[in-house]
Amino acid sequence: MMTTEHFVLETARAATIQEANQRANLFLTSVSSTTIALAFVAQVTRMGLPFVLFSLTMLPYLYFIGLVTFVRAVQVGIEDMVHARGMARIRHYYTEITPSMARYLVHSTHDVWPCWPMSASGPDPGRPSPARRAW
Repeated sequence: MMTTEHFVLETARAATIQEANQRANLFLTSVSSTTIALAFVAQVTRMGLPFVLFSLTMLPYLYFIGLVTFVRAVQVGIEDMVHARGMARIRHYYTEITPSMARYLVHSTHDVWPCWPMSASGPDPGRPSPARRAW
């Protein structure tokens, strides 16, 4: 049962990361295309009034795409964090059932915020361990 839940959370995390990458790719493609189009129009119109009008039609569109991309990237980051915390809870459940398994797990078994990165030799010595945090 828990393995299925863990697999579902892994799949959801992969989907959120893929969505964020696709949205960033779409935005960068839009920026590149707009820059090239503006360069062509500037060259043809010698930076005259048609260039200004073309710029005023393209740049708000680009701003909107960037704003929507940023907002959705923040939402996707929050979703990814929720999925990661769910996976940490499952790992914690596994260590409650079999405490000796804890030393073989790479990632944290706690869903505390923020999750400090772990090194191969254990917790980062410059940071407090999750058990010693007061909050």
